[in-house]
Amino acid sequence: MKKIGVLLNNLGPSQLNYYFIKSTNELLAKRTDLDIVVFYENLQVKCLPTNFASMPILEAWNFHGPMIATSLSTAAHLIRFPSSCKKIFYINDLEWIRLKNKNFSVLQSVYSSKELTLIARSNDHKNIIENCWNTKVIAVADRLEVKTFESFTFSS
Repeated sequence: MKKIGVLLNNLGPSQLNYYFIKSTNELLAKRTDLDIVVFYENLQVKCLPTNFASMPILEAWNFHGPMIATSLSTAAHLIRFPSSCKKIFYINDLEWIRLKNKNFSVLQSVYSSKELTLIARSNDHKNIIENCWNTKVIAVADRLEVKTFESFTFSS
């Protein structure tokens, strides 16, 4: 069985969460070879019922399988996890633009980390990320959908 971990800030109402939960529920209704686990930083009421496990991000330290971070804070957590599995940072939002106190070295340690494989939400995001952080974004994915990320998580 293929295991994939997804790190989210929360499962509350947002465009990212809505489409992720909806597409994952639909995918799991058709496939029995996947085990999806969401690890969240903040507990909130889910925007939709889920057909997969969800637990606090603290539990991700013991997860054995590829993992997908979805925010700057979840990516920072993921870098520190002692796993040899694939670590992907799906950059859905250019969060650093709105930070009040920008610490370049902290931001660079995430966006330029050799631990992470970067995937951007759009070509515009891809170009901005590559130009700002002098790093390579390997792909563009409009939405956080497990079926799209399978090829990245289980490839070498």
